[in-house]
Amino acid sequence: APDPSDHQAVGIAVLRDLLRIEDRPTRVRRVLRIWEAKVSMAIRSRDLEGAEAWMRGVTGNADIPPEHAEAVAASLAALSRPALIDELLVWLVDHDAVDQAAGLFAEWGDPIVARMIDLMTVDDPPVNRRYMVGVLAQIGRHDSRLLTPHAGDHRWFVVRNVAIALGRSGRLATIPTLRSLGGHEDARVRAEAIRGLAAIDPEAGLPDLISTLSDPDPRVRGVAVSLLRASPSSEVVTRITDAIMSSRLHVADAERLVDVIAERREDIATEALETIAGTRGRRGAPKPVRAAARHRLAGRMP
Repeated sequence: APDPSDHQAVGIAVLRDLLRIEDRPTRVRRVLRIWEAKVSMAIRSRDLEGAEAWMRGVTGNADIPPEHAEAVAASLAALSRPALIDELLVWLVDHDAVDQAAGLFAEWGDPIVARMIDLMTVDDPPVNRRYMVGVLAQIGRHDSRLLTPHAGDHRWFVVRNVAIALGRSGRLATIPTLRSLGGHEDARVRAEAIRGLAAIDPEAGLPDLISTLSDPDPRVRGVAVSLLRASPSSEVVTRITDAIMSSRLHVADAERLVDVIAERREDIATEALETIAGTRGRRGAPKPVRAAARHRLAGRMP
């Protein structure tokens, strides 16, 4: 018996050729309606690979003439019915198969992102919001440019979720956006932005963590301290020491950072504690911080 995937490949190839050579608008719209039906049928039958292949037949077709762009956009919008997307999303969550739709979602692009953003704003979404963030992260791994415009949304909770998705995408291209969100007016957004930076590039994100130690919100500063504690960078001790010696940190945060230094077993950690404990005056650490460093030094003695 012939492989059904062979028939699908032939069908997709024919569709691509028709869109490439056809110049009659009515015929183009007819071909695109067939395409909509094929993608929708594959989704409803839970054939994710088939749906992705049919979707790519148009969204990934670089040979479609520019004059067909409006018709293609209209067809994609018609396909992207909220009911169809929501039904698929619920099925994926129920079957723990969200990751299996990564390719389909990446090809779908803007309409899926827009629907996830819409669902985040309703009181009773069809699935938990963490799954929506997961979908956005999947799309971001393919093309983070689909997410970055939503970092400017006026709703803080939408921006927070976009920041989480950008961080999970792992794309270096998201660093400028995450850095800009480090200055967002809402502390919850700033916290997720700094988490994302630390996850994407621990070394490049280290200066951002140090800067965040001056954030006005103690919760955000707490996130920065925790991330510095977990950082694998060899520069952590030096950077933290400089920050403590600047005397610009809150005393409680500086004391916690002394603990972070003390947890490191490198020789430089002992030297840093000695420096903090032994300096005073305008260029030295506050008295409680010096005391904390002396206490930690005593605990390191053999």
